[in-house]
Amino acid sequence: MKANQLKQYHIPATLEQDLGDPNNPETVMSFAKVIAIDESEIFPEAEINWLYQWGLQEYYIPREYG
Repeated sequence: MKANQLKQYHIPATLEQDLGDPNNPETVMSFAKVIAIDESEIFPEAEINWLYQWGLQEYYIPREYG
């Protein structure tokens, strides 16, 4: 596997690790929390803020593409 392919998988693996176990209701976006948010139809402000604090927006478009 090439180095850039390894880098490609490092980011989602890190995000998954930082999110924690989705079966644990105490994690940032557990299955239970996501279902409750969906059913309430309320914008998930705290969860979106967590993703932005994590830096997810830095990966929308790879830097090499501007």
